[in-house]
Amino acid sequence: MQVYDTTVDTLPAHPAMGDNSSACTICSNLAVMFCTLCSESLCTHHERSHDNAHSGHPKVTIEEYLQRRSRLQKGECEKHGALRCTTGCSSCLITLCDVCTIELKDSCCDGEAHRLKPLADLVEDLMKEVNQLKADILNKEEDNSKLFKKTSEVLADYNSETKELIRTLHRVRDEQMAALHQKYNELETDLIVRRDIPRESVKSFMENEVSTKVLELYRCRRMIDAALETPNQVEVMAKYNDIKDKVATLMSQSYPELQVKGQISLEVKESKRDIEVEMSFAGHGCLDIDGLTVPRIPHSLSLVASVDMPASKKLNFITDSCYYEGITYLSRSAQTIDIIDKEHKYVGPRFTLDFETQCFTVYDDRIYVMQHGNRHRICIYNLQGKRISQWNYYDFSKGTANMLAIVSGQIVIADRSNQQVNIYSLNGEIKKQFPCSLISDYQLTICSAGQDSVIMTDVCLHKIFRFSLLTGEVVWLSKAIRFPKYMACYRDKYVLVSCLYEFHNIWVLDINTGERLFELVDPFQKAEGIAVGLQIHGDTLLRRDHQTIRYYKLR
Repeated sequence: MQVYDTTVDTLPAHPAMGDNSSACTICSNLAVMFCTLCSESLCTHHERSHDNAHSGHPKVTIEEYLQRRSRLQKGECEKHGALRCTTGCSSCLITLCDVCTIELKDSCCDGEAHRLKPLADLVEDLMKEVNQLKADILNKEEDNSKLFKKTSEVLADYNSETKELIRTLHRVRDEQMAALHQKYNELETDLIVRRDIPRESVKSFMENEVSTKVLELYRCRRMIDAALETPNQVEVMAKYNDIKDKVATLMSQSYPELQVKGQISLEVKESKRDIEVEMSFAGHGCLDIDGLTVPRIPHSLSLVASVDMPASKKLNFITDSCYYEGITYLSRSAQTIDIIDKEHKYVGPRFTLDFETQCFTVYDDRIYVMQHGNRHRICIYNLQGKRISQWNYYDFSKGTANMLAIVSGQIVIADRSNQQVNIYSLNGEIKKQFPCSLISDYQLTICSAGQDSVIMTDVCLHKIFRFSLLTGEVVWLSKAIRFPKYMACYRDKYVLVSCLYEFHNIWVLDINTGERLFELVDPFQKAEGIAVGLQIHGDTLLRRDHQTIRYYKLR
């Protein structure tokens, strides 16, 4: 039996050497040593500089490297001369000729018997793994390419925002006295200089971090292709571990993180001063790659996909839905959680509940379900349908079904019987209770609004209000929309509201003031249909009626 050092044996000649594999990779002088980790031939001079930079790298003489490389190219057994290797072990990756196979007595590297296979079959299996490794690295390369593209979009949006801020500055400046013109010019110059710092940070991240990562992954993939150009099966086996180790090192590296510090914005002063605009420090943090720093008011809906439910799967009034990581979860009166996948195809029931649901949401890979017919119980499931726990909440109202919202890892439920807002931990422990006189016994809906508040509607009393979970105060109250029913927050800047009897309309409200800003029209909503849902994930809006789920792009 012959056990090969696959790390040494797999090393090909450097492309710059041509057939002269004895030349130094760096200077083309006569090589004396070969580094098995760097895959470089080294002359005496560059061996010393290599050892200073990479102490401990394994090396062999150039003669030994060339001898083993020649043997591997011919597929010959070193122990039995001209006999070719025909068998290999799938565990320790040794290669054997027929005589070695007969004489094989020792155990494999794991102490068990060798798992021998014909060399052609073994190489075929290894190549499948190599192809999977290449696919993995290609996927990561594509992810980094997408990150590069997204970063360039963020940079463009950032520049657009800067221009918008400058236009705001001009508008306020022109309203002031002509004598203040010079001061505004100075402020503009200062604004541009200060915003150039984070802009350069984004640009540097795009050009250096992400671009370098993409190039490194591309080079590794090309190295794999170059290393496996030989048709020799023994050499393919010998190269496998080296390729796998290099790919594993690259795949273990985390994605680069974009940090933008010192962002500068503008703040218009309410009090009259010499200059009514000043810069405000926006703080440190990660730039939002998924969206714009200041999202624009959505003005239109563009239909992306439409999913018609099977005849036996018609949706109804108590149906709820949740859009989580590209997958749509639906609850029906048949006590099931159904799935629409990321390609907008109806998959069918994911699992069956032991009761009907009135409301549910998905958070951190957990499904939180309000039990229909028992308005005091929350059941928690994992995404595979296994019940993890359950607990009771307070609401002894005789009105219609209640709803819940999850804000910053806390569950918010209105206790209509006592006119208060209860805040629970995810395990059901009451954290806070706030009185709220705007809560009535009628149809109440609720959704999260940022990190520390919720939006609630009272359908029958035509009320929409924002409630702070920090102070227990009503931030604003609006009665500008009749029969407000379903709602969702967009980019923590706007609230989208659909009405109970005007199914074509979606109103856009300012999340900070409650002011009604714009009216979106859904051109695909059937006149006789009933829109009974509204969810937003990023720029994707989901609506549903009794028969169809529609996905829109907010523009």
